[in-house]
Amino acid sequence: MATLVLIQKRKECARRRELYEKKREHQMFVKDVLSSWDKGGSGTLTFQEVSQWLSSIAQGQPATEDEIKWVIVMANQQKTNNFENASIAPEDFSRAIEAWMSYRECKLEIDDIFKKYDLDSSGSLDKVQLKNLLGELNDGEMPNDEEVEWVFQHADVIGNGVITKPELAKAISVWYVHVAELEEQRMNEQEVVKLEACAQRGRARSNDEFPPLASGRHMAERERLKGAKLAVEPEQDEGRGCTYTNWTGLRKKRKFGCGDATGGQTCASAESD
Repeated sequence: MATLVLIQKRKECARRRELYEKKREHQMFVKDVLSSWDKGGSGTLTFQEVSQWLSSIAQGQPATEDEIKWVIVMANQQKTNNFENASIAPEDFSRAIEAWMSYRECKLEIDDIFKKYDLDSSGSLDKVQLKNLLGELNDGEMPNDEEVEWVFQHADVIGNGVITKPELAKAISVWYVHVAELEEQRMNEQEVVKLEACAQRGRARSNDEFPPLASGRHMAERERLKGAKLAVEPEQDEGRGCTYTNWTGLRKKRKFGCGDATGGQTCASAESD
């Protein structure tokens, strides 16, 4: 027991040390960013300072206005209409750098998509251009206007009414989620239709095996046979995908009178399979 307690304490100590090192690294990272790019000494990075910071990370390649706006929104996790006075606080530096680096990793693929669909070379995709892109991603099945609008509402984080390059990944991501939900809905509907057809076949099979009988004694015999049927193991109908009760293994001979229907005459022996 003492050994287990010691091992647990060592694990907790190692975890606290790891958290302390991460916190220390983050503090050093924040201090380095502020000392290098907070030229105004405000303790945050303004729009222009963010632009210089991102450009330095991109090996001197200037960040576009849309890219700077997108990073600010992703870092602060809220939309804004006042980018001139927007800034990034030290506690949000990590989110900013993660968003920017993730975007830079996909930049070549994004540029290729824009070459194909940004036919007017505006640097953004309008709703018609985005609709064409989403249709190709959906094997040629074009989305309707409501679906395109839904994608815009989720992906246009800058709020300028178009999809810019840094917003494209979000647009494609939410579209794939939407398509997956539609496919799941179709599969559920098909399963419901299949189950209903299976139930109808089961009712038809039951009516064939237990036709209406005339007398009360016949009804009692029918109920007895139903009880015997329920004891038989179910089998799988591979051709139809339904489960039904195997009736062929139960063989019984019975005689029954047809007095109510035939005036007291006796029917011939009946064998049920």
